[in-house]
Amino acid sequence: MMFNTLNDEWQIHEAEETGRQVIKQAEQSVRDIDPEFAENVTYHLETRMAAQRFVEQFVKQNSIDLVIIQNLVHHPGDKQSTDSTTKRIVNVSPCQVLVVR
Repeated sequence: MMFNTLNDEWQIHEAEETGRQVIKQAEQSVRDIDPEFAENVTYHLETRMAAQRFVEQFVKQNSIDLVIIQNLVHHPGDKQSTDSTTKRIVNVSPCQVLVVR
């Protein structure tokens, strides 16, 4: 199987850019809600390991007591669906996980 390296690189770039935009929006939302609390919130865009593995390691290394994660439902009409990455994070996280839509 051959991969189109340029296309793969473009997709990676687009995914990373999307991630940066999501973080930027999250930062602004938290600042709008509580500017003082926003100073204590950490944001991180992980691109090198699986999300569930990163969350598990990060939580353990930083004594995190709550992870808040957005559930990405790929079909807007399907309100009961939970994406597989979210399920894996909930299952491996050593702390409580709040899943939001």
